[in-house]
Amino acid sequence: MGIPGEPFCEMGLAMKAWGAGLRALCVGYANDALGYFAPPNAWEEGGYEVGLGMWTLAGPEAFGLLLEASQTLVSELDQ
Repeated sequence: MGIPGEPFCEMGLAMKAWGAGLRALCVGYANDALGYFAPPNAWEEGGYEVGLGMWTLAGPEAFGLLLEASQTLVSELDQ
């Protein structure tokens, strides 16, 4: 799955856990560079690159939206 920025490792781990017939890999900086995609708990903790600014253009909801869309695409390919 091409992610338009740098995903936190939790995104790749979530993709590995899907257990679909097809193996999904998480590839960062594919087609754009919108910054870091951190899971919501990282936003709650604060710290490394989890505030909106030039390093992150997408908010905490982006992580789940990207994961959901990716899982849908993988499921469609696996049919």
